[in-house]
Parts: sequence; structure tokens; C-alpha cells
Amino acid sequence: SGFCDIATLSAGAAHSVAVTRAFAVFSWGSGAEGQLGALCPPKGQFSSPRPMMDVNGRVHAAVCGATSTWLLVAGETPTLQELVEDRARLYITPSPTRRVLILATTWNVNNTLPAPTEFDWFKSGANGGTGADIVVVALQEADLRNRALMTDAAQQMDRNFKGAFKAMKGAVKEGALSSAAAAARNGWAQGSTARTGKAVMVQSQRGEACRSAISEAIGYQDSMVELVCRQMVGVMLIVYVRAPLIAVGAVRVEHCDSYGVGLLGAAGNKGGVAVSLSIYDSKVCFVSSHLAAHDRF
Repeated sequence: SGFCDIATLSAGAAHSVAVTRAFAVFSWGSGAEGQLGALCPPKGQFSSPRPMMDVNGRVHAAVCGATSTWLLVAGETPTLQELVEDRARLYITPSPTRRVLILATTWNVNNTLPAPTEFDWFKSGANGGTGADIVVVALQEADLRNRALMTDAAQQMDRNFKGAFKAMKGAVKEGALSSAAAAARNGWAQGSTARTGKAVMVQSQRGEACRSAISEAIGYQDSMVELVCRQMVGVMLIVYVRAPLIAVGAVRVEHCDSYGVGLLGAAGNKGGVAVSLSIYDSKVCFVSSHLAAHDRF
């Protein structure tokens, strides 16, 4: 009784299963492998539909394999994410949980040379007190002298010329002489924003003094290694990592960049320096920025 108003029907090699709109489940055919359900005698064979089993929930559909039966029950309907995660487990071995402690600090040094004991607090902060594996130091106004600004401007001019020359050379090589001038202008503009470079790039003696003072405070730990030291006029970003993490490839520099928005909208007296690190299976980005006060960005 109750075998009417069929919602779904599925067939295997020698058995069939039907689900009614009232969520009742019926099966018939060969039960040699128990595919007809718990209410049917094992290894029996039935030519007419019989109640398959008592299900705790509403059965929405049945799917038959050659000698098996699968039921989709309300309340147990998997989401797309659950289906993907379940499938991924067949091919992906999850990485073990790893604990990496990061100490990140930032301050404005007000365009002054560091005092001999200025960074001594690292000795307690980066060592036994926190046990940091990665130390990130962001500085602002490390060097605001005209000399530092001129050095940055000269480097920027070099990038402009290289960008213009490369673009113009490409246009000439392709025989597009008429567009060489336009290509050179585009190359110059691209050079204005192309500050991507090495992970270690210090522009001035004052920047080097800050670097040396911090390295001395942290460097007494033989296991700490400088991974990044990037300066753009007064903005600096320095990253130290425990040597064992670098040795096993756990921490790597993915990308380093800086962007100036100071004088004429491009100078490095204002802007930011950023580094992207790969830490095991995660990506982390650190940014040291110094922007104009009270401006809205």
C-alpha cells in the first residue's frame, strides 16, 4: 500500500527503487547484496514493490548502483562546499597545523638617527618574552633629508628612462615608427609606477643606520636572518625570520613593491612599501605607509 504518485525512480543491474511524493521508499528485484533494504529478507528476490526501510527523515531521491542503493534524505542534503570538500579529501592531504608567531611593530622615528639603545626593547620582545619566529619592523620618516629625496628621484628617473626606451625599442622592432613616440610616453608613465624591485634595497646612510641598529638588537640571536629591508625615502620595511624556517622553505618572499604619492604625486616622501610573504601554505602581506595628514584617500 502507498505505492503511488511516484516522484523519482532509479534502476540498478537487477533491482529498482522508487520514491513517492509522500517520501515513502519501495524496492523490488534482486536483493542478493542487500540492496533492497532492511525491511526485505536478505538475498530475497521480489517481483513487486515492497517498503524498503524506515528512514529517519524525508527521502527526496534514490540512486541505484549495480548492486547498491543510495538515498538522499532531507536534513542531510550536502551543500556544494561539502560535496567539494568531500571529493577533495580523496586527492589532498591536509598540511599539519603549524604555529608561527609574528611580532609586528611600527613607529615614526621623526627624521632622527637612532640612539644606541633605541631598539634594545627588541631583546626582550623578540626573544624569550614572545618567542617570535618572524619580526616585522615598519618605520616612517626614517630619512626626510633632501639627499634622500634626490636619491629616490634619481632612481625614479632611471625607471622612467628605462620604461620609455624599452617601449620605444619594441615599437621600432615591430616597424611601427609612427607610434614610437606614443609608446615612449606610455613607457615613461609605466616607469613612474614601476618600483618593483629586490627585497633588500636601502637608499641612504640614515636608512642604513636604522637597519644596522635594529639588526644589532635582533641579530644577537644567531638564528634570526634579515629577509627583507626595503626603503623609499622615509618609509622602511624590515623583516627578520628564524633561519630554520628559511632553510626548509617555509617562509619565502613572493613580491616586494613600493609606491610614491608625495611631491608631484609620485615622489617617495609619501606612500608605502609592501612585501608579500609565503608562510607555509598561507600568504601574508605587510605594508609600511606614510601619507599626508588630514587627506582623504
